[in-house]
Amino acid sequence: MVKFKGYKKDIIYETVLSVFVLLFALICLIPVWHTIMASFSDPTVVREMKGLVLYPKNFTLRGYEIIFQNEDIFRGIANSLYYLVTGVILNMVLTTFGAYALSRKGFFWRSFLMKFVVVTMFLAAACCPCTWSSTISA
Repeated sequence: MVKFKGYKKDIIYETVLSVFVLLFALICLIPVWHTIMASFSDPTVVREMKGLVLYPKNFTLRGYEIIFQNEDIFRGIANSLYYLVTGVILNMVLTTFGAYALSRKGFFWRSFLMKFVVVTMFLAAACCPCTWSSTISA
């Protein structure tokens, strides 16, 4: 019989981690669910309610009818799709070209560009909390 050291600790760790991940997922999904259910509910009922809307109250599609009567919404959706597709294609092409150039040992600026990419990657991650805190406090 093979004994695993720390087997119970691993089970406890995995259980606690799973509980925290599920709670975090629930905390993130509840507002989304509330918004979706409220969008299918009668606005006067939702306005008078207290708490979360877990299922549609007085089911109606009136809000979506009003939104889609406005022709500008389709232009906005088309613009979003255009920026999405062109942005993804442009980013993929430029990233592929850059990765190919950086993979060549004889590339003249390889060392400088690799350092530049790595430093900006780390600085972008380090700057995000600073940016958020200055934006929130302002």
